[in-house]
Amino acid sequence: MRPNPGTTTEIIGTGDVDIPIPDNDPNGLVLGAPIDTEGTVVQATVSLRVDHPFDGELEVDLISPLGEVIDLFSNNFGQGLGSGALDCSGTQTTFNDMAARSVLVGPEGYSGSFNPEQPLSTIMGGPSEGQWNIRIRDTGDIFGGGSLRCAAITVKRVP
Repeated sequence: MRPNPGTTTEIIGTGDVDIPIPDNDPNGLVLGAPIDTEGTVVQATVSLRVDHPFDGELEVDLISPLGEVIDLFSNNFGQGLGSGALDCSGTQTTFNDMAARSVLVGPEGYSGSFNPEQPLSTIMGGPSEGQWNIRIRDTGDIFGGGSLRCAAITVKRVP
């Protein structure tokens, strides 16, 4: 696939962090940042590394500047969102519409690239400018103690 002329890539990332995911909290952990440059979204991906004892309690969403919520991962059973080191140097879970595997396959674990539960192409053609967020919710109260270790939103846009 040839790159689109004039395509610019914006990356919003946390770097190495250890942010607790609130247990059984409907608001969850929300983090992100604005993109200040106008443009039209042509592709988006989300990468993260989460340390949690039970993926079946986790929901992960991308929230676009227009408030569109894309369900990336919802209460799937697996063995981790990412693997290796508990920081950005480990293998992250990347949600990408062009991935060969579906996140719904499980339970071997989620290291590498996966198709999200809802396609990220839903936000194609929308504005790149504005607040982009990742929301992680721990929907159960049996297994607590999860943490976000690394996250990034990558947005490719054209003017």
